[in-house]
Amino acid sequence: MQTCLQVHCNDFETIDHTTTVVILNILNLTMDLAISDEPVVCKNCSRSVKMAFDFKSTCLFTEELRYVVCS
Repeated sequence: MQTCLQVHCNDFETIDHTTTVVILNILNLTMDLAISDEPVVCKNCSRSVKMAFDFKSTCLFTEELRYVVCS
């Protein structure tokens, strides 16, 4: 998974397929993880995706909480 489109990126981590698919679905992103037998992501991209996931999760939690409190 390469979100930065950098040709040379030295700091990679292995992708946990199940967790990554859930995160990508929540963020409404589509990436072909089957393109490689052992997909990796550079750490900068991993941090960016995690920050986006954390932000969206917080927004969804706040929205849910607001719905419960206001109902």
